[in-house]
Amino acid sequence: MLHRKIAELIKQNPNIAVTLHFLGIHFHHYSEQTLAEACEQKGLDPLRVIRHLDEAGSAKSPSPVELFDYPIDLILEYLKHHHFIFIKEKLPYISQLVQHIDSKASQIVQEIKFIYPLFLADFVEHIYEEEDTLFSYILNLHKALYLEANFEELEMQMQKYTIQAFADEHIEHDHTLGIQELVEHYENTDNDLNSELFVAALKQLNADMKIHARIENEILLPKAIQLEKTVRALFGASQELISFAVV
Repeated sequence: MLHRKIAELIKQNPNIAVTLHFLGIHFHHYSEQTLAEACEQKGLDPLRVIRHLDEAGSAKSPSPVELFDYPIDLILEYLKHHHFIFIKEKLPYISQLVQHIDSKASQIVQEIKFIYPLFLADFVEHIYEEEDTLFSYILNLHKALYLEANFEELEMQMQKYTIQAFADEHIEHDHTLGIQELVEHYENTDNDLNSELFVAALKQLNADMKIHARIENEILLPKAIQLEKTVRALFGASQELISFAVV
C-alpha cells in the first residue's frame, strides 16, 4: 500500500479518500504521489496512517436494534458524534470535491454542484438547531429523573416544546433538496475520478443520513416521548404536593 499512488488506492477503494482528506492528504494535491511520499511530505507516520485507514474500513456502527437498549443520554452522544463526523469530515471533503469539478463535467454533475451549497447550508443549520433545541431538551428531561436538571430552564422548555411536535416536524423535513434523486440516476460518463468520487461521497452521505434519521425517528423520539410523559407526571405530582403544603 505504501508504494502505490494515491490515485490508484482511491480508484480501488473510494471510501479511503475521506480518511486521507481528514489526515491532510488531499486527493487533488497528492494523486500522483505514493502513500509513502505523501506521508513524508506531510510529516505523518506511515504506519499510523495505514492504521487509520484500516480502522475506518473495519469500523462498525451499532445497528438501530442494538441502540434501542442504550440509555437515552448515550443515544444522544452517539448522534452528536455522527453530527461531528458530518461537519468536520464528510462535508468538508465533499466541498473540496465540488471546488474541483471540471466545467466540462456532465450536466447531472453540474446540477448536483449547483444544488449542493443549498443542501449544505440547510443540513448544517438543521444539525445545530437540533442540538440546541431537541437534544438539549431531551437531555434536561433525562437529568430531571436524577434531580440534576436545570429545572428553571426545563420548565420553560416544557412550556415551549413537546417531543411530538419535534417528531412531526422531523418526519416532514427533507434535507436532500433533490440531490438524492440526481445521485440515484447518476452514471459515470465523465471518465473523471473527481466526479466519480463526488457522487460516491454524496451517495454514502445520503445512506448515512437515512440511518441517522431512522435512529432519531424510531429510537430517540419514541423514547423521548415516554420520558417527557414521565417527567410531566412528576412535575404535576410535585405541584400538587406544593399546593397541598401551602394550604
